[in-house]
Amino acid sequence: MVIPEESADDITAALSPIVAPGSFLVSDKQNSFTAAAADMGLEIETVIHSKREYVRDDVHSGTADGLGSMLERAKDGVYHRLSREHLQRYLDEICFRWNCRTRFRELDRAKRWRWVIRLEPLWDQLCKLMGSSIGRRIRRTPNYGFEVVANPLLFPV
Repeated sequence: MVIPEESADDITAALSPIVAPGSFLVSDKQNSFTAAAADMGLEIETVIHSKREYVRDDVHSGTADGLGSMLERAKDGVYHRLSREHLQRYLDEICFRWNCRTRFRELDRAKRWRWVIRLEPLWDQLCKLMGSSIGRRIRRTPNYGFEVVANPLLFPV
């Protein structure tokens, strides 16, 4: 989600409703995340990229880095410019793409197993996207979004 600034207060306000108490937070050595974790009473582990530390046991920021990389590639290849006004929409699309990936193992040419990540087939993506709209009406909202409304003919109130 888009937050106004990278301050500990803004990060705490964004994470508090969606992070369960007692969760384990993993980050790079960003002071605002460390302070936000302390404010919420969460345990935090960090990796320090400036010291060439990228992974330590289960502690890494690779998922966040991968999502950021996907956003950068979309900006360079598709959008070219991300306006602050529509930034949340761009992020929503990138997160949808991220969630439509499938991870599986395959043999490479040297007959070694490796993990591969590919996009799900388009039909599966469409089912995931539109699955909640079956039997409902889709309406445009004033800010050009979509709203899924129960169809009164199928679901009487």
